[in-house]
Amino acid sequence: MTHWTHPHGTGEAAAVLASRRDHASLSDSLDRRVEALLVAVETAPADIPEAGRQVVACCERQLLPHALAEERSIYPVAATDGRTRLLIEAMTAEHRTIAELVEVVRYAVHPVRAAAAAEGVRVLFETHVAKEDSIVYPLVAAAPGLSLETLLAGMHEMLGSDDHAPQPPASA
Repeated sequence: MTHWTHPHGTGEAAAVLASRRDHASLSDSLDRRVEALLVAVETAPADIPEAGRQVVACCERQLLPHALAEERSIYPVAATDGRTRLLIEAMTAEHRTIAELVEVVRYAVHPVRAAAAAEGVRVLFETHVAKEDSIVYPLVAAAPGLSLETLLAGMHEMLGSDDHAPQPPASA
């Protein structure tokens, strides 16, 4: 495990690491469901409807609420920094694209279109969280007078979950 220090202390460093773990968990959950849909399209047509419902449910219960909470907590703060304003606008647009692709999965008449849209959600989400993890969250954590730790706690409160509250990094 890489050890690093944050200029604003261990709470902010822990918040950045916790956000990365949270994103990895969301990605893993989505990956499993998209892969099940792809496998169903390839080999098990009877499983396609349920696999598609699982992708949509994962997005509705986890990804989209997470995105909305970010838009209400972290994004407004990050957008006040001139270096990230345009990035935050693009990130918000990506949230909308993900939501639109979820609707394609939900209503696709042909399974190939549902699978293609689900794969689109997966790929877009992966690139999206990479930007959050490497640019947005570290910049917010490093900004004087801001606390990513506090913003994440508020975000998780919006989601009704303490499961992903920032925890100190495990020692190696």
